Amino acid sequence: MIEYENHAEVPVAMVKVIESRNLSLSLADEFGVSHASPQVILIQRGKAVWHTSHYKIKDASITTAIENMKNT
Repeated sequence: MIEYENHAEVPVAMVKVIESRNLSLSLADEFGVSHASPQVILIQRGKAVWHTSHYKIKDASITTAIENMKNT
């Protein structure tokens, strides 16, 4: 398990798309998000509550999304 250094309490899993393409596509389908790489998907209670990809992956946006997720 990887740690997100600003929120160590949030479990993080990394899927290596090239090595695990089928898993990556399956997760995108299961959570109803478009597949992208790189991509961040926040999952709460079994549902994707936030996602972003490529150059929109920023520490500030992830932190805001995590804080918003905690408040729901």
